[in-house]
Amino acid sequence: MDQPFEDFSSEVSWFHDSPFFHLSWDLLSILTQEGYVKHVNSAWNTTLGWTPDELLGQSWLERVHPDDRTQTLAALNQLTHLDPASVTFEHRFQHQNGRYCWLSWRVAIAPDQHLYAAAKDITVQKINAQLSNKLKQHQHAEAMLKAAKIELEWQFREQEAALNHAIKQLKKEIAERQQVEVALATSDARLKNIAANLPGAIFQFCHHHGNWKMDYISDGIWNIMGIKAADVMKDLALFTARIHPQDLRTYIASVADAIANLSPWHYEGRLVKPSGQVRWFQGDATPTHTPTGEIAFCGVFLDITDRKQAEIALQQAKNDLESKVEERTQELRQVIAQLAQDNQERDRVLYEREQAEIRLHDREQFLRNIYESVNHEIFVIDVDENQEFRHAGLNRFAEQVTGLRTKDVIGKTMQELFGDKEGSEICQRFRECVQKQSTIIYEECLTFQNQPTWWLTTLSPLRDNHNRIYRLVGTAFDISDRIKAEQELRASKQLLQLVFDTLPQRVFWKDRNSRYLGCNMLFAHDAGLSSPDQIVGKDDFVLPWKMLAEAFRAEDLEIMQSNTPKINIEESKYLENGDIMWLRTNKIPLHNEQGDVIGIFGSYEDISETKQQEAERRWAEEQLRQSEQRFRDVSEAAGEYLWDIDLEGVYTFVTDKAKLVKGYSPAELLGRSLFEFMPPEDVATVRHHLQAAMARKGSFKLQHRDITPDGAIVWEEVNGVPLLDEKGAIIGFRGTGLSITERKQAEEALRQSEAELRQQAHELEQALRELQRTQAQLVQSEKMSSLGQLVAGVAHEINNPVNFIHGNLLHAEQYAQDLLELLHLYRRHCPQPPAHIQEREEDVDLEFLIADLPKLLMSMKVGAERIREIVKSLRTFSRLDEAEFKTVDIHDGLESTLMILQNRLKPKSNQPMIQVIKNYGELPLVECYAGQLNQVFMNILSNAIDALEENLAIKSQEPEGYGEYSPTICITTQLSSQNTAIIRIADNGPGMTKTTQERLFDPFFTTKQVGKGTGLGMSISYQIVTEKHEGSLTCISAPNEGAEFVIEIPIHQHVSRLEMLTTDHSLTDNSRKLS
Repeated sequence: MDQPFEDFSSEVSWFHDSPFFHLSWDLLSILTQEGYVKHVNSAWNTTLGWTPDELLGQSWLERVHPDDRTQTLAALNQLTHLDPASVTFEHRFQHQNGRYCWLSWRVAIAPDQHLYAAAKDITVQKINAQLSNKLKQHQHAEAMLKAAKIELEWQFREQEAALNHAIKQLKKEIAERQQVEVALATSDARLKNIAANLPGAIFQFCHHHGNWKMDYISDGIWNIMGIKAADVMKDLALFTARIHPQDLRTYIASVADAIANLSPWHYEGRLVKPSGQVRWFQGDATPTHTPTGEIAFCGVFLDITDRKQAEIALQQAKNDLESKVEERTQELRQVIAQLAQDNQERDRVLYEREQAEIRLHDREQFLRNIYESVNHEIFVIDVDENQEFRHAGLNRFAEQVTGLRTKDVIGKTMQELFGDKEGSEICQRFRECVQKQSTIIYEECLTFQNQPTWWLTTLSPLRDNHNRIYRLVGTAFDISDRIKAEQELRASKQLLQLVFDTLPQRVFWKDRNSRYLGCNMLFAHDAGLSSPDQIVGKDDFVLPWKMLAEAFRAEDLEIMQSNTPKINIEESKYLENGDIMWLRTNKIPLHNEQGDVIGIFGSYEDISETKQQEAERRWAEEQLRQSEQRFRDVSEAAGEYLWDIDLEGVYTFVTDKAKLVKGYSPAELLGRSLFEFMPPEDVATVRHHLQAAMARKGSFKLQHRDITPDGAIVWEEVNGVPLLDEKGAIIGFRGTGLSITERKQAEEALRQSEAELRQQAHELEQALRELQRTQAQLVQSEKMSSLGQLVAGVAHEINNPVNFIHGNLLHAEQYAQDLLELLHLYRRHCPQPPAHIQEREEDVDLEFLIADLPKLLMSMKVGAERIREIVKSLRTFSRLDEAEFKTVDIHDGLESTLMILQNRLKPKSNQPMIQVIKNYGELPLVECYAGQLNQVFMNILSNAIDALEENLAIKSQEPEGYGEYSPTICITTQLSSQNTAIIRIADNGPGMTKTTQERLFDPFFTTKQVGKGTGLGMSISYQIVTEKHEGSLTCISAPNEGAEFVIEIPIHQHVSRLEMLTTDHSLTDNSRKLS
């Protein structure tokens, strides 16, 4: 087709002349099948900046983004080949300022074969969709963090339940050993070994005549508080001194409350170890009355520092994430609000309405997903004006747990669902929440499917627009297992108290000076004392057997010095009534953690009736065997297996439970070294622990990996104690093993979750910075576009009259020359004019006019040329006619920029002129966006002039003034060996620091005073050079050494954009049609 644009036919003129066509807010256009614009409405100018004159006769496809042209052609092909009523599609269309906007199109073909098209600007919707996706990703990350926290808490509860179960079985074993008198020493040692290997410390302290005393506490208190069990039993003040000063008052109050109400005691608080380290501990006990009327506490202390730290870390991570999400949400809202203000009122109203609908839908979907996917019960209660409560719904988890269905409960009262009694109690709690007008938390027992269940419920009120509570929303957690565990713990504590009160053996312990540190009740009665507390600090010289005191002291000293226990010592002792009782005594040295002897521990039994003793011994042995079997059962029930190894690490005994932990049966383990079943890299660590325990004859605890028969890697936690022969020499180790593979996997999953959350937070920050950069670029682009239009308009308005003046000056010069020649002819032929003419010649100084008139015309001609040069420089700088990518002379852009800045280069009253040195090399024409590149030159040169003026102001305050300083800007251009154009702009100003250089190209960063700089110039210049022209922009500077900016851009782009547009033209010209 020779002419791409023809006159409008009569069939379409009625449409584009109608008021609807011109008043529509949509972008309406009529196209030929070849894609040339025949008519557009005014919305194109208000939305995309294109006037109808600029678009008429132009190819519509050329302004479609190159990446979207294929899909656009495919959509339009449907009109000509498939003959649908219309087609819809979306693509990016070029704005008049060069950027691309998203448009949504509907196109139909008319009977006259013209294309009728309507489009909407959907750029804002596209940007908001991207922001919404980022926000959803962070909400998903927060949900994952909450799930990880719940999983960690659940695992802790399982371990705590296992520990409580082990304590219960231990107490049962102690109760069954009441009649084992012969094996007291062995049983006591085993009890101490168990206490040493159990987490925490078990204790008993009593209230004696207004004083508190620790009757017993296991050695585990050292690991918790860093104080020795013997010292605590001697002086309870050592224990309370370790309580954190800020928690001491709450600790005392909790004990006092438990005493006053005889209720179970539970406390969690901080302590300060002697080293200054702050740790968290948990205490659980039940106060009871002893037969003597005293109050006794029996329970357990646990170190819960790891759990507390995990809770604090999880809470901190959650708070940080919520804070960051809130901050980013506020920033995104501000950005969206700023974008909305830049649009016209119509777009703002439409955008706000669409955004409100999207947010409402997303929020509703988000809440619905949470409501249906959380793994705890959520229920909703409607509240009418009479405070009558009716069920409004349950989530899926609640339906699964309770057996109720939402459709069956909606609209029903609590009495209808739970009966009068239970329903009334539920309503009472609902009324409490309404009256308090705030969230309440409580525990309640409800019956579902004829099964009572305990729940921890959180109830929150919702208000309507009139501030009236119209609905209650509750969440509930099933705590039946916890309630049951608390009941079992109270029972086990009572059983342990009974064991201490009914123990039949006499037990005592002394310090290194043979002074008593404590005893049990039976020993106190033998000494004629009413309470074990009365024996503390006494020695044998003041007791009924004082005539044997010297022998006892010598025997104690021998045991402590030799560090050798004496077992089955037969000795006599006088009772208070004068009777002699023969006893079989066991005395063993007491050691601290360093292995030093700190005292004597002893026990004795009456051996007056030998035969009876022998019979009782045989019976006790059988009881002992059964007790050991029960101990194995208890350990295996707790998920542990028992083992014995020799000094070489070879298994000599293993229980069946080992197969569940290691994957090997006892038969496969016995006689083989434990190192055969673990990875080589763990062997050295385990061997080191065993050697250390062997050296100190102490216990050990460690974690290591095993390799199962199928090659899988599993984790186990091992606790071991030394096995000694009758001479006290170590012959091996005995202990327990527990599988911790699931716990390790949970810890690893938690670490990975935290890493993913940090990565997502980083991505959100990157997205925000990208949005800020885009916004800055849009603002600056719009500003420069407006400035370019203003400059071009001013240049155009000036250029017309200047051209008129310049064109007429030639004629005026010729007319003046003709008049002067005519005047000379008059003078030659009429040398004596009349008197009045001579007088007039003198008045006007005719000779001066004849001499000055040519000079005056020449001056006017030079001035007009100067104005034309300035107008040309303004048009070259604005480049409104060169917004597309094309080849230009870089030097023209530099010269036009210098022309505009000429006024700032001139000398001022108090400052010298700024010199400009031009070292222009031989450069070919360069492919670039000329207007944008001129903007880069303007920003760099303006900053250089600002820096020089700042330096001049500083030097003017110095005593020597400017001295030899001459402010200079040097512009150098050259062609590199890589076929790139290099432009260097250097000044001898104050220079800049390394810190300033690192942030030089950041958006909104400026070193100028408030109101003198936006901080966008260098950022946008950097983007123009690096992104638009695939080049580089660097700064070389140091304080007091000036600054040099180096711009390097390719002479030809890797894929020439001009060639790409030419290719599109050829395709259109060859095919003639879009199909």
